[in-house]
Amino acid sequence: MWVDWDLPHAWSFKRAGTCTIPSSLSFLEASTLTCAEVTAWSALFGLSDYRVTAGKRALTQGTGGVGVFALQFARAVGARVIATTGSSEEVEPLKDLGADNVMTYKGNAEWGIPAKAGTLKAGDQPGFPDAERTDALYGRSPLGSETLLEDLCRAFEANLEKLRPVIDPRAFWLDQLKEAREYQWSGQHKGKVCIEIS
Repeated sequence: MWVDWDLPHAWSFKRAGTCTIPSSLSFLEASTLTCAEVTAWSALFGLSDYRVTAGKRALTQGTGGVGVFALQFARAVGARVIATTGSSEEVEPLKDLGADNVMTYKGNAEWGIPAKAGTLKAGDQPGFPDAERTDALYGRSPLGSETLLEDLCRAFEANLEKLRPVIDPRAFWLDQLKEAREYQWSGQHKGKVCIEIS
């Protein structure tokens, strides 16, 4: 739930799990923050000992919400980004978003070898010692906490020119939920698929 706390007396209604919408974002753009964006933010900056910073490398996956937002955030802090995609048509859009290198994994079973060379600088089968030695981090990234969400919103306020949610240009309405879901699962989307409610 998003609430603009600049409204008069709104402070008395604030509850856990709410946050001020960054002033530069529309409601549709802000709706992406609580899921895909805070997940990407958490993956990159959620663990104090493993934060992505300038000069480090990040490997992102695809042109969906989390992958695109992770790419944007990593580039915003000066990290080198290697992006992966299942479609050769997505290579240029990912480069346009700032990816230093883009690798297509469909039809290329060996895509991980050059990706590893660009990220881990380790052997063919990196394990935990390799990850420890190279500051690589493996694992799933859960949604972020309220604190991480607030940090994310502050980053948007401070970087109005660099950060803007990437929303797929195809618009869906509430009565088109089935079509929106099918579109997302088809993998044709670029960025976040959003539902508008009027």
